[in-house]
Amino acid sequence: MTWINNEVLQQSSQKGLTINEGIAIDARLIQSASHSLSNEELEKQREERATPEGQVNKNGTPLKFSRDLESDWTVKMMFPIMV
Repeated sequence: MTWINNEVLQQSSQKGLTINEGIAIDARLIQSASHSLSNEELEKQREERATPEGQVNKNGTPLKFSRDLESDWTVKMMFPIMV
């Protein structure tokens, strides 16, 4: 990850931009296999994940892949190109 940050800083510097501090956020749009959750369901899952039982799967091994409860949803709009 460090090389990515260094590359961003180098390209920004070449364009005359200065970044003193901040956080890089991956904002790529990707297709999701699941659906959005209501605020109530998100809060319920956050509370569950905060417990020791919420950190492991049904076999008792640590979760490797799980829903990112801090991410948000959007709809990618496709507009036709007129030629």
